[in-house]
Amino acid sequence: MTFLLQKFNAINRTRTETRARSGLRSPASGIAFTGRLVVVCLLLAGFLGVGSAVAQTAQQQPIILRVGGGSATLSLTSEGASSATGVHHYVLNDGDGVTPSSHTNFVAGTHAHVVVNSDNLTVTPLSAGKVKLALAPNPDQDLTTGADGTNNGTPIEFEIMSSGSPYLMGTSDDNDATGYNEEVTAPHVHSTVMLTVRDKPSMQIKDIDDLFNDPNDITLAYSVKADPVKKAKNWKAVEADGASPSSDMIDVAVVTATLSGTTLTIALTGDARADDATKVWLIATDSRGEYARLQIDLGAVEAAQNYYVNDNKEDDKIYRENDTSTTADLSEINLANGFSMGENTQAVYYSVVAKADNSAYVTDANDASYTIVAPALVASVTQTGDDPDAPGPTATFDITDIRSTGKVEVTVSATNQYKCADGFDGTPVSFVADACTQDKNDDGDTNDEGESIASEPDYSMGASYSFTITVITKTTPKPTDNDIEEVELVADGDPEMVNLADLDADKADAQAAFEDATEGGLTYTVELDKPIAMASVDGSVITFAPVWHGEKDAKTAKATVTAENNLGETFHREIDVKVTHAIAPIVSEAVQAALATGFTLTLNTGDPAMTVNLANVMIPNPADATMPLVLGPVFMNPYPDHGTLPGGLLYVLGVEADFKSPASTANNVITSAMIVNLDPQAAMLKVTPLGANSAVVTLTATNRANKSASVTIPVMVVSGVSAEDAELPTEVELSQNYPNPFNPQTTIDYALPQAGDVSLVVYDMLGREVDVLMDGPQAAGRHTVRFGANHLPNGTYVYRLIAGDKTITRTMVLVK
Repeated sequence: MTFLLQKFNAINRTRTETRARSGLRSPASGIAFTGRLVVVCLLLAGFLGVGSAVAQTAQQQPIILRVGGGSATLSLTSEGASSATGVHHYVLNDGDGVTPSSHTNFVAGTHAHVVVNSDNLTVTPLSAGKVKLALAPNPDQDLTTGADGTNNGTPIEFEIMSSGSPYLMGTSDDNDATGYNEEVTAPHVHSTVMLTVRDKPSMQIKDIDDLFNDPNDITLAYSVKADPVKKAKNWKAVEADGASPSSDMIDVAVVTATLSGTTLTIALTGDARADDATKVWLIATDSRGEYARLQIDLGAVEAAQNYYVNDNKEDDKIYRENDTSTTADLSEINLANGFSMGENTQAVYYSVVAKADNSAYVTDANDASYTIVAPALVASVTQTGDDPDAPGPTATFDITDIRSTGKVEVTVSATNQYKCADGFDGTPVSFVADACTQDKNDDGDTNDEGESIASEPDYSMGASYSFTITVITKTTPKPTDNDIEEVELVADGDPEMVNLADLDADKADAQAAFEDATEGGLTYTVELDKPIAMASVDGSVITFAPVWHGEKDAKTAKATVTAENNLGETFHREIDVKVTHAIAPIVSEAVQAALATGFTLTLNTGDPAMTVNLANVMIPNPADATMPLVLGPVFMNPYPDHGTLPGGLLYVLGVEADFKSPASTANNVITSAMIVNLDPQAAMLKVTPLGANSAVVTLTATNRANKSASVTIPVMVVSGVSAEDAELPTEVELSQNYPNPFNPQTTIDYALPQAGDVSLVVYDMLGREVDVLMDGPQAAGRHTVRFGANHLPNGTYVYRLIAGDKTITRTMVLVK
């Protein structure tokens, strides 16, 4: 299943060796049975050690099968029932136990055909329902209990879904195959996700709706659960003091699993340790309560690096040029606080490098301590340096004097790994005086009396972080310590505002983003490095309005906010902006633009049916009839890739007309003017002209998020001949309607000597508009329209034709 490899970057795939099932109710006959909960430690590849000695995992989830998906064959050994020879009894839908007539080949109610053959259990689903099997070594004898029992039962539970239930995507034959059940219960359908303590404690699986599909429901509901790990009750004492593990076990949550839209986040908790292993279950449920489920086997491994950067690392610092120890915090900075260490860590080496004013002044000393004298400041630095005899417990940066404006960039590294210098060979694991030998002849032979030197710290195998110290003038706007939270937007959601004068209105005092030393007021500008949102400033308030997008991954940008004081001095700080994809589909800009011009889909009577591909609309080009205008899809959908639905959308047709045939259906509407047919599976709309009249067609598209968009298209059928088929009229003509009087429909003919905009409108005798028969461009020639008056009372009506600079008016009488 390549989709799982792509989604999870699985390092190893495995099948849980034993499932622990809930107990089964005994048969009504009174034969005793107690389901033994089989609890085993899940030992994934490479997951051996102290953690597995203390922690255990239990899987109590049923096996999901699907009607029409063929048989599923399970190994009794892998199911913890290696000694079983048959089924002692079964339970249907949580009812009473039933003893089968044959313990190795029987039909469990109407739900499943069960066969036990040697070490294999084969189940063929027949209808939806729950089936629990009690496997036993001697299925025709009473069950026993306890560790020494000779006929203990092993329960296995199945939940059988109908053929219309959700299913996992990415299997060889998806839901259509008779091999679906075999594949989803096979080892490779389960995915193993490795998370690394500290280095990679979490991961995201995006677009989980791509993992499932459903033949009936456009919308599936997703849920997730994470199994706890069983650990000794005193497991923390075992870890801290080496105490003996208690026999009492408790559930410990070592992983959290959360859903946000279509993104699943899996994260190790603070109680997770290397070698812990558990499962995360991702479930997709349809409107009938049927579901499909993906099992994710999850394990934790130790970080590769012993030293790593923690949340205590130094942030950028800003001082004023007149700051002293009494006006600012110039206390010694303990750089080592930014690192944490793993288990069995040896003596650490630190390296501190300071660069001033874009490397114009550089210090990279190897001494245990040195002084940096930069234009902006003077500081005393301590570090381990490259002296192997002085592995230091700390590294510090102590500002002793602030001098003038400027910047100093500080990079600090930590490691307990060792290497040989370039040109020397060796594999040191600690400091050794003669660990590295020079290869004088460069022939790979280190026995040719080359120089031997000591190993040195390998900072590339450790961790590092950097921060900047900036010195500004006495009056320059200075960023405060008040945090500006990330601005999170939804592409079709509401704007978000940030008030730079008060970042947190819930607090009593104003939480400004900048300090104004002049007290003369600040003005602000903002600029995004990527056009994912529109930003505007009104006073101190920035408004971020999202730009629509339907891409799967969220878009991120940096917004640089610049504050300027009344002296023209400026400083800036950044705001993180994130825009997740839209939820609802929209009508594409090209289609909106075409409809905004008054576009009407016009056909002539006698024309062949017009078919419109809703996924790629093309309309006639007035400038070149041989080159249609390509508008693209009618709708833009942020959920485009889902099963068989074109563009991930379900289309619904609506037609307004003065007459609809009783033979009309939801997707095939017959009016006096046309037949409008929609094929939702192909996203094709077909209009077949019948007679001169009009209708209004509305298309609604709904995506998997159950969000919709609609577009309304006027459609008109006219009767007319082109200039090639007949002689063109010499002037504008409007004929008397026929029949007249009429009930309830009548026909109106008119002629146009040349192409142009035409308006044909019906009014009552009070001058009120009652119907628009034509309003838009039309070809030269003779034309016919039908007027239906079912909705009007008896009386005299006026119809008026305007074409070019000519207006013609006539009357007609409706008598019902």
